[in-house]
Amino acid sequence: LFSFKFTNITIFSNRSYFQIYGCALNQGYTSCEQLIESVRQANVHNCAAADVEFAVAVYVHPYMNNILSVWISVSQLLRKRM
Repeated sequence: LFSFKFTNITIFSNRSYFQIYGCALNQGYTSCEQLIESVRQANVHNCAAADVEFAVAVYVHPYMNNILSVWISVSQLLRKRM
């Protein structure tokens, strides 16, 4: 469903070079469309900078009776001007 290109950036060792903005979302799984809409509503993807990079991480925790808790972390990384 998604395709992401990751670069060779170690965020934590290079954090002095980046401004990092983002959020973590947690909700029960109902559909992929609902998860995508939640990410869109977070508005982290809305950035006009030409050199912005994004990071996405997803964790799904299963519970009994086919209940899934979905954690999505979305971040934007902007290079600091030196």
